[in-house]
Amino acid sequence: MNFLQAKIAPVSVIYPALASKIVPIDAQNQALVADQQAANAVCDFLFDRVTVYRSTCNFFLFAPEEERDTWMERLNRYPMDAEKRVSQG
Repeated sequence: MNFLQAKIAPVSVIYPALASKIVPIDAQNQALVADQQAANAVCDFLFDRVTVYRSTCNFFLFAPEEERDTWMERLNRYPMDAEKRVSQG
């Protein structure tokens, strides 16, 4: 057995054991990253929601349900109304 074979033999025995320990660590890391991305998505949504409230000068978090529904209907109609205005030119 030459020098190189003597060095490779122990590594080839140890590698499968190390590889089996690396995979769960990678999976744990991916799970952690997914949880962080989900939390960031919630924060981004809330930030965007407050931005919409500020741009419309309307903070209706505690407004009556009927008023909130009316506002949401107007918001949902806006893109269609804007498209009609553009097409009418």
